[in-house]
Amino acid sequence: MIRIALSLSAAALLAACASGPDPDSFGGKLQNQGGRLAEIGKSWSEGEAMIAEGAALIEDGDDDVAAGRKRVKRGEAKREEGRDMVAAGKKKMKAAERAYTELTGDKPVQ
Repeated sequence: MIRIALSLSAAALLAACASGPDPDSFGGKLQNQGGRLAEIGKSWSEGEAMIAEGAALIEDGDDDVAAGRKRVKRGEAKREEGRDMVAAGKKKMKAAERAYTELTGDKPVQ
């Protein structure tokens, strides 16, 4: 029973060590050398992670900007349609007022 527990503990420790830095990257190689080089390697690996996260943020931001431009374009089209509709409505009202005046001889009440 004790041997099984020790074996499992050893396996867990080995698994924890295996999840460390990528031994093929520059940072991973430095970390595996120990001491000050390990600190430099850790710093390099952190920088590498920041670059990856930053690149993902840039990509997300580009997607958001593209979506925003589409929304702006759609909004501008709606505003233009609304302006055209307001102008057509005013024109229709003026025509109705003229027709009223021609038919009745009175001016429309405002």
